Amino acid sequence: MFLVLLISNFVWGQKNKIALENLKNEFDSLSYIGDLKTGQNILNKAFKLIAPDDIQNLSNFNLLAANLLETTNASNDSCKKAYEKALSLAKKAGNNENIIECLGHLIDYNYGQTKEQKNNRSVIGKELNLMLKNGNNELEKAKILAHLEVYYKAEGNDNESLKSALKSLEIYKKLFEQSKVKADDLAQAYYSVSRAYRDMYQAEKQNEYLHQMRKYLSKNPDLFIIYYSFFARNLFASGKILEAQMYEDSLTNICKKQTNSNNWNNALEVNIYFTQGFVKKNDLANAYFYLKKSNVIYAKYGFEYYEGNINYTNGRVLLLAKKYIQALPFLKKGGEFAKKAGYGDLYQLCLAKTAECLEKIGDWQQAYFYSQLAGKVADSLATISTENAFIETEAKFQNKEKQQEIEIKNLQIKEANYQKYWYLGGLGTLALALGLLFWNFQTKRKASKTINDKNVVLEKLNTDLQEANQTKAKLFGIISHDLRSPISQVYQFLRLQQLNPNLLSSDQKTDLSDKIQTATGSLLETMEDLLLWSKTQMNEFNLKIQSTDIKPIIDQCVQLLKLNIEAKNLVVENKVSENISQETDPYFLQIIIRNLLQNAIKASPENCKILINFKNNELSIENSGELFTQNQYESIISSNQKQETLSGLGLKLVEELSQKIGSKISYEAVGENTCVRVKF
Repeated sequence: MFLVLLISNFVWGQKNKIALENLKNEFDSLSYIGDLKTGQNILNKAFKLIAPDDIQNLSNFNLLAANLLETTNASNDSCKKAYEKALSLAKKAGNNENIIECLGHLIDYNYGQTKEQKNNRSVIGKELNLMLKNGNNELEKAKILAHLEVYYKAEGNDNESLKSALKSLEIYKKLFEQSKVKADDLAQAYYSVSRAYRDMYQAEKQNEYLHQMRKYLSKNPDLFIIYYSFFARNLFASGKILEAQMYEDSLTNICKKQTNSNNWNNALEVNIYFTQGFVKKNDLANAYFYLKKSNVIYAKYGFEYYEGNINYTNGRVLLLAKKYIQALPFLKKGGEFAKKAGYGDLYQLCLAKTAECLEKIGDWQQAYFYSQLAGKVADSLATISTENAFIETEAKFQNKEKQQEIEIKNLQIKEANYQKYWYLGGLGTLALALGLLFWNFQTKRKASKTINDKNVVLEKLNTDLQEANQTKAKLFGIISHDLRSPISQVYQFLRLQQLNPNLLSSDQKTDLSDKIQTATGSLLETMEDLLLWSKTQMNEFNLKIQSTDIKPIIDQCVQLLKLNIEAKNLVVENKVSENISQETDPYFLQIIIRNLLQNAIKASPENCKILINFKNNELSIENSGELFTQNQYESIISSNQKQETLSGLGLKLVEELSQKIGSKISYEAVGENTCVRVKF
């Protein structure tokens, strides 16, 4: 009975283990589509299966529960407590991966500048640095450095923040080359560096790393949303409003497929940024449009730390619309939240705009109070100057004569208000007429836009068709001009072998077979050039960079062109050492070398030598014969003629592929010889 009980417990434990692994995998797959309801059901099932002493699974699923809670609009305090619980279990289980992730999230929830947040953040930073110092696992180091980038930014140390992000990226690159991390993990590392450069106001470097990030994005919608949100703001800041709005549309479309609050809050940031940007441009219509979107997103998904920003943004738009009384509560509420959360810059802005509102409605005493308060906050933030509106408000309050003038004007305004009501009826009628005219104008504009959009699509289709026809004409021209001769050569070899088999000795037959094989191989290589060139016209390339030995590729190209070399009785001297290698695409490099060597063979007189060498990170092919200059090379590759020879096609192919692998082709004269160089 004891044995049966023991076996039963073991079998039950194994089933539970498999069931929990399956639930974890199922939860991970749902994280990409933001299915919160199904995710919660999975967690409920898992917690029923986990034994109280199974600390490892308790750690794993509590971390997943915290991740899920973070994608909802739960309060910061709730999310923080969930990660603190997951961290405690991870430490008991000795699970470094979970510990690192929990600490990273807790930095986000202690990002502010209150005394408590600073103390908590300091403890987290020390713990991460200690793990970095004592750890040996490269992936764990990369993750720690990524979190330290956020930590140092919160501490105001931009240089250390950037260093941490760059170190993390270098480790992720190596791990990706070793297939130890996914493409999305590498994309995340590029994003961290881009964010660090953004915080240092280096827009060009930020965009450079964002472009690199895009290459590795695969299926993670969270990273696509981050990518779109960054580009939307960058394009808006650079004045490319229409392009920025396209990125914002793409961002919103991805968010609509999910119920992930994290992603919606990224969209909220972009819409708030657009709203404030249009306020600065005095574009009230667009400011209202994006403010409305911001308010809808915030009401359903908004995290609480956006409360100050959303209230400030509402106040700014209403201030632009001259609705000062309506703007005032938003600005005051935003300021109260910013002060409590320790967001000094936002607090100072809310105070400043509150003072401006109070000035507009004539409450000079309160305006002066808020202006003074904003000045004190600005001083504490080491701000050099305050806004002109605050200075004007203070001057008006202190100048008694001006104060009296203002009071008189206020009385005149009150009298004018009585007269205003008499004109409201007429203005209402006029407004109705203008509204009807505007509606008619909008209807015509929409119809015109629809027609214009269709014309644009049609024009693009015509352009694509014209390019396809030109490519087809080129391809047929090359086939008719340059493939006829090698095919004819192969045909003559085969015909000779068929008609006069008895006239040939055994050695001659063997030699002829070798020539047929070599000619066929050359023909195949030519066909591959044509196919590859065709792909370049359609941008169909899959680049694969890896460590590549140079000498074997050169030997292979020499062997393929053996028949051509023997026909001219040439000597090819390959001085490239066995141990020379480069980080490049071996297939692209082979095509480049074969085309350049083929051109050298064609240009060389009979009984001459072709020298191949590698020095100073540079591959060179030198041949005698008529000189071929850099100007001739550039003239060929810049040609747009419909009929091209294969030689010209080969050089164009060489130029395109060399750009793909990051090398540069150049021709120069070495004495009376022509030397082509491939600079890596």
